[in-house]
Amino acid sequence: MIRKAAPTLSLLALLGSAAHAGTVYVPLPGNLTVGSATWEQVVFVSNGGAEQASFSELVLRGDTDGTVRPPAPTSQALPAKQGTGLALDAASQGLLELAGPGDLTFSARLERVNTDDSTELPIISSANAAAAGSTLYVQGLRRSAMVATDWTFVNLGWTAANCKVSTFSVDGSQIGTTATITLKPLSSKVFADVLQIIGLSAAEYVRGTVSCDQQFYTFAMSRDTATGDVGLIPPSGRGNSTLTLGGDGGNNPGNGCPAGASCFEVKGLAFKPSHQEPVHRFEFPVPPGNYERIHFEMDVRHGGWDLARRSGKHMLFWLVKNRNYYMYGYANFEGPTKNDVIFRHGVAITHPEKIKITAPMVAQEGHLYHLDYTYDTRQNFLKLVVSENGTVLATIDGTPNTNVIDFAAGDVGIIDIGFNGSNPAERPTYGWEYRDIKIQWIK
Repeated sequence: MIRKAAPTLSLLALLGSAAHAGTVYVPLPGNLTVGSATWEQVVFVSNGGAEQASFSELVLRGDTDGTVRPPAPTSQALPAKQGTGLALDAASQGLLELAGPGDLTFSARLERVNTDDSTELPIISSANAAAAGSTLYVQGLRRSAMVATDWTFVNLGWTAANCKVSTFSVDGSQIGTTATITLKPLSSKVFADVLQIIGLSAAEYVRGTVSCDQQFYTFAMSRDTATGDVGLIPPSGRGNSTLTLGGDGGNNPGNGCPAGASCFEVKGLAFKPSHQEPVHRFEFPVPPGNYERIHFEMDVRHGGWDLARRSGKHMLFWLVKNRNYYMYGYANFEGPTKNDVIFRHGVAITHPEKIKITAPMVAQEGHLYHLDYTYDTRQNFLKLVVSENGTVLATIDGTPNTNVIDFAAGDVGIIDIGFNGSNPAERPTYGWEYRDIKIQWIK
């Protein structure tokens, strides 16, 4: 069901009838034209619960006071196990407020017209909002004749916010002086082509820091008019992550990490998808350099097929550098009426061009499977092995389409796990267990 976004019930009104309701915010950039490419913003809402649930939506226009609420808002009912896409007005720009109970999940992205390419948009919630007085960091801001970066600031407080903003070059020197920007209550503000605003005509790997006196969020987006690409630059991961680094910073082969490699590990239960958190992202701060090989292992306990559809993809992992354009591996179990391992990969090519490989396998509920994946540019092969108790059940064999795994300053390795159910072909894995993640980036 597709429908137009309209101002609806605010969180404060919802709380009067449903104490368990919560709210998220989606920063909307509006539909974009970048070079010859057109990007449209799309928002999805899914109800994974067993009962009908109501949610509200309200567009808070950019750089306006979001505490000024509409006089007669309404809410939308969503049947159990169903989803809906919100076809937003092309000019909708600012914050989309979505409020509803915990069985609802929300996602948003920009979709490139006439292609399968897309770029995620942030979903701001209590899980990723920054507390007043804390600091968020963004890295990899760029500017050239063809590339510009737009920097967005979001005030989640119900009073005006003062934010301190600093920028630094790749050598650590501060660019100009620390600036103070004022944000209206519950609002967003975009600084288009921000590096030009601060006087830079050409720059790479610029780093920014933001601290506000209200709860807040920040992110940036890059635009490349030569390729038409749009890329999300989310807040950077921090060194206080609970991920553990193997091998004494990657230099102690006695701990199983090859010399010169960067190794990361999440011991025990890494992620168990739920209606409240169907998708989780693990980020790996891989040091700049050229790498030849990725070795990745993980255990997955099958928690049951999502039967809202007859059959569909149930994600195992999505492994990329920065975004989908640089995809080293993406694997799914398909079932229950189809029984396959589906795998795709491809670096510096769009999603429709990604190489697809399948292998037959009947994945069974309750079983614990071990994934062992190698992407080797030196020996020119990739291999995914799915096994159970040492018995190989399925093998994916292929060839990388690149001869080097290159990381520059600001690049980040990413593993995503889980689907939110907004795409009918991509089913949530509620109750599945993803355990004992190990990943090595080897030179």
